[in-house]
Amino acid sequence: MTQTMSLTVAEEGNRRKGGMSRAETKQCVLDVRTWFERNSELSLHEPGLPAIEGLEKSLGFEIPLGLAMVLEQTGGEIWYFERKGISLEAIPKVSDDLGVEGCVPFATDVDGGLFVVDLNRDEAVYEWDEDGRGDEVSSSFDSFLEKLRNDLLSNTFEFVEDVGVVEGVPRGASGGK
Repeated sequence: MTQTMSLTVAEEGNRRKGGMSRAETKQCVLDVRTWFERNSELSLHEPGLPAIEGLEKSLGFEIPLGLAMVLEQTGGEIWYFERKGISLEAIPKVSDDLGVEGCVPFATDVDGGLFVVDLNRDEAVYEWDEDGRGDEVSSSFDSFLEKLRNDLLSNTFEFVEDVGVVEGVPRGASGGK
C-alpha cells in the first residue's frame, strides 16, 4: 500500500532575499546588452573599467556597482524604456547641472526629464525634472535594472528608434511579429 502525502505550496517561485549578488547583477547587465544587440541597431561599445574609474574621479564619488557595470558594457548608449541612456562622457556635465552632490543622472527623455540614482537616499532611482527630484521609480538601481531586464525578456517589448523601449504586441500573438 502506498501512502499519499499532501503538499501545500505557501508561495510561488523562488523569491530572493535581499538584493542581487554581483554575479546576478553581471548576468542582468549581459541580458540587457544582448537584448539591445539583437533588437536594435545601436552601436554599443565597451569603454572598460578605466573609463568608469575616470567617471568616478570626475564625479568625486563611487557609483553603484550595477550602474558601473552597465556603463562599462554599453557606454551608457542603451534606453531605459522611453529614456535614452546618457553617455559615459556626458554624465559629469549633466550631474554638475543638477547641482546636487551624490546624484548620478543616467537617462533622459525628449523633454529633459531624467532618471537619477540618488546616493543620498540609499541609491534609489528617481525621476528628475526642472523642478528637481520627483517620484521614486525603484528602491535601487539594481532592482530598476532587474525590472528592465525582466520586461525586455518577457517578449512583449520592442525597440523603436528615437522612441525607446515600448510595449507592443507579444511575439507569436495574433497580429504580432
